[in-house]
Amino acid sequence: MSLSRTKLVEKIRSLLAEMHDFMVMGKVRENYFIVHEKADQLPAVIIKDALRWLTAVYEDTFAKVIEVWKLCPPEIWARYATWDTCESFAEVKLLNKRLEAFCHQLKDRTVFFNQRKINAIIKRQS
Repeated sequence: MSLSRTKLVEKIRSLLAEMHDFMVMGKVRENYFIVHEKADQLPAVIIKDALRWLTAVYEDTFAKVIEVWKLCPPEIWARYATWDTCESFAEVKLLNKRLEAFCHQLKDRTVFFNQRKINAIIKRQS
């Protein structure tokens, strides 16, 4: 039994929400992963492709970021963020390396996240 397009879009939104803070940390543009308000009206193949791609990112480089993140309690990471001298700490170096790989993988986003192309597709369907 396959999920409806609305449920697939909800899953995409959920994954993006879970990764959001780390995307901000990695300096990914805020508007780079906007889910169009009419995304559930897109062809299922576009939505499924986006979910498949985003799930792969989540299970690959994002999971590696989380592995490092869990090395320290959140209070320690918050403290590190206020210090100028923590860049030489092993866990900070490793986190930055993993964030870089994560953000690099995010650059290969699918058409689902390209607002101009999505607007054109929706307009053609109308």
